[in-house]
Amino acid sequence: TAKEGITVTQNQTPVAFEFANNTVTVASTDFTGTANFVITATNSAGTATETATFVCQPKQITICHIPPGNTGNPQTITIAESAWPAHRAHGDSEGACAVVPTPADNDNKSNDNKDEFKEKNNNKDKEDKSKEEEGDKSKAGEEDKITICHHPPGNRQNFQTLTIPASAWPAHEKHGDTKGPCKD
Repeated sequence: TAKEGITVTQNQTPVAFEFANNTVTVASTDFTGTANFVITATNSAGTATETATFVCQPKQITICHIPPGNTGNPQTITIAESAWPAHRAHGDSEGACAVVPTPADNDNKSNDNKDEFKEKNNNKDKEDKSKEEEGDKSKAGEEDKITICHHPPGNRQNFQTLTIPASAWPAHEKHGDTKGPCKD
């Protein structure tokens, strides 16, 4: 019922507040990470406590990341906006990476137009068998992928779990990335 019976703390440190019309108002306060606010009110009926937790996350942006040492493997990733200057400096671009059709995508398009393709070749059985063999070769030629915890150069605290081709691992390992997903 009165301000004198109320305390407000932010991460266990008392903070200034206003109390009017049974409402506690905390003026704007700066914090990073997590802020735990605890409001304790005491009167003749006893004591009551309420907690509010706020998590400050950095503004995120999507970029097309060109891994140093593996420039042929661009990856769309989300990073903290504060990490952007370091990524821009080594050639990354804002926005998602452009989707480039793979040979497997082209095979699928050919299969969609199978009848047209068969007419051009006049050999239905040979063409079908050839397509199956190409599909099998394409699948067999796919590179193994691994999951890593990427520590971006210039922003080592902004870990990101990425799936990369196994051949890209040596370049990532050189700048301090670790195998396996990032741990929270």
